Order: sequence, then structure tokens, then C-alpha cells
Amino acid sequence: MTSPVMAYHCIIHQEQLCVITLDMKHVMENVLNTVNFIRSKGLNHRQFQEFLAEVGSDYNDVIYFSQVRWLSRASTLTRYWSLLEEIQTFMTIKGKDVSFLENDQWLNDLAFLVDITKYLADLNLKLQGRKQFVNNLYEHVKAFINKLQLFHQQFIMKKVLHFST
Repeated sequence: MTSPVMAYHCIIHQEQLCVITLDMKHVMENVLNTVNFIRSKGLNHRQFQEFLAEVGSDYNDVIYFSQVRWLSRASTLTRYWSLLEEIQTFMTIKGKDVSFLENDQWLNDLAFLVDITKYLADLNLKLQGRKQFVNNLYEHVKAFINKLQLFHQQFIMKKVLHFST
């Protein structure tokens, strides 16, 4: 007697729930408000791109975040972090309050979120793809849980080896 093959469609959704449990709403709201201000109006967007070109930035734009495309969170945050100084200057010129960019705790939270979302995006990519066996998916998730436990222990000891931002 053979057992039927079971297909799992939603293992990635469990990984997404992990992100929701992180209490980083205060960071994401500020990032998204800033990105939306820059990108939502054509004039602001063009002016920001011109400003980046003027100052010789390595990048020419911020990345839009989409709730539907979860992997974009890591890209948006990474680019935002890379453009912090330029964003602060541009938003100040535009008369927008970006005092949160001078708050050390907020910046630490942003740096942590940038790094942890990179790790989550890597896990997400490993969980995607066709014809993966559930035991392989389980191993990826288990390895990630072990990695999180290691990170937690190292944070307690004030070692941030695995957090480059």
C-alpha cells in the first residue's frame, strides 16, 4: 500500500507570518511614507532622481514596496538604507519632517530590519520553486530557526557578527 503524495502550497505564508510578529511597524510606516512621497508624484520623483544624479549617488532611485510582492520589502529597505543621507537631505529641502532619521533607536531598528528581511528573503527564495519535497522545505525552515536562535544568543552577548548593516 502506497501513501498518496501530498502537495503543500502555503509553506511560504508561514514565513511571512514571522515578519508580521516583528514589531517594526514604526519603521515600515516611516519608510513607506517617505518612499511614497518620493515616488507617487511625477515631479517629486523626477526631482529626486535629478538630485541623486547631482550628488553622484551610486543609485538613481528608491524602490517601491508592494504588500503583494513580499520580496520587495528587503529590496526597498536595503535601498532606503543605502540612500539615507540623500533621502534626508531631499525630504528636508521639500519641507518634510524626517526627524526620525536622527533618532538612534529608530536607525538601529531600521538596520536590524534591513538585515533580517535579507535573511527572510533568502529563506523565501529557498522555499519557492516547483518539485521540492516537503522534507527539503522543512530542512530550510529548521535551518532558519537554528540561525535565528544563534542570532538571539549573539545579540544577548552584544555580538552582531551576522548583521552587517
